[in-house]
Amino acid sequence: MIILFWIITGIAVYHLIYQGIILPSIRLRLRYELFSLRDKLRALKTDLGESFDDNVFTYMQDSINGSIKLIALIDFSSIVSAEKRFRGDLELRDEIKKKQELIDNCPINKVKEISLRNAELLTDAVVYNAGGWFIYIVPVLLGVVCYKKIKSFVTDIVLFPEKEMNKFIGTCDCPSF
Repeated sequence: MIILFWIITGIAVYHLIYQGIILPSIRLRLRYELFSLRDKLRALKTDLGESFDDNVFTYMQDSINGSIKLIALIDFSSIVSAEKRFRGDLELRDEIKKKQELIDNCPINKVKEISLRNAELLTDAVVYNAGGWFIYIVPVLLGVVCYKKIKSFVTDIVLFPEKEMNKFIGTCDCPSF
């Protein structure tokens, strides 16, 4: 019982340190990088003027602003919910496709780089926000990997001839049914 207490205490301390100290610092860094991206986008618009399509600029700026707002909220469950909505809503898919085509057809390579970096930073936010769950996921994944390895070894052992199997396992005078 005391071991269970220390395990639970360790998990609580891990969550306190990760969620209360480490994660806010990571989110702040991501937020600053997104601010920097937005500043680069605005500087690009200022430098290029009318040659930078207003629709692309507005979409990109809104996208970065949305990423800034989502940093603390986005996680795997919200990604799954968004994916379900995306699959079920034809109108939403068409709108996203049009916006993606705007970026793909934009002749300014910096815009594509900014869009890609925005997606990378939001992906990082998803992973970091799930970091509190890693303490639960890692043991399960290790268990699954170990099970697969053991199953693979046992599958090979089952195919051994009986004489070879007896060398590793020993013999038993037990009846085989």
